[in-house]
Amino acid sequence: RWAIQEIVDFTDPSNRYIRIADLKQPTNNKAWTKALKAKSKFEGKKLITVGDSITEGVGASNSNTTYPAYLKNKYGLNVVNTGIAGATWANYNDGYDDISIIHQVDNTNFSDADFVTIFAGTNDFGRQNGDTIGNTTDTGKNTVKGAMNYVIGKILTQNPNVKIAIITPMW
Repeated sequence: RWAIQEIVDFTDPSNRYIRIADLKQPTNNKAWTKALKAKSKFEGKKLITVGDSITEGVGASNSNTTYPAYLKNKYGLNVVNTGIAGATWANYNDGYDDISIIHQVDNTNFSDADFVTIFAGTNDFGRQNGDTIGNTTDTGKNTVKGAMNYVIGKILTQNPNVKIAIITPMW
């Protein structure tokens, strides 16, 4: 006989309204009430997003449609976005090393982060010649695998308990 109805404002999902509806007598329906936002287990946790243009938000329709902003708004995370368009994992000594993932990590304090995402790799494809992939044991900064090992090691040295998610190119 009774149902809980909900309205969600999709431009701001934190704006939710609920009411109890009487299915047998709709005239008894209660007024809409602003719903309390359920607290996320991630609320107040710190996320540092490292990456390229996708992380920075290039091409997003507005600043609230980037993936870091989405995670902030949906889960209540405190987000620090270090993404820079054009960033690569490796340093290729081509004049762009100051925007690489290595550079971002070398200039970021991870000691109080709970989570880190690293979204990169697309820009490395355009700069690779056959020898820049590297191998699993590389720790140098001029191969993709070496840069990945360096970056993950650097973050874990500052904060051994941080959770790291690596997001690879979408294609």
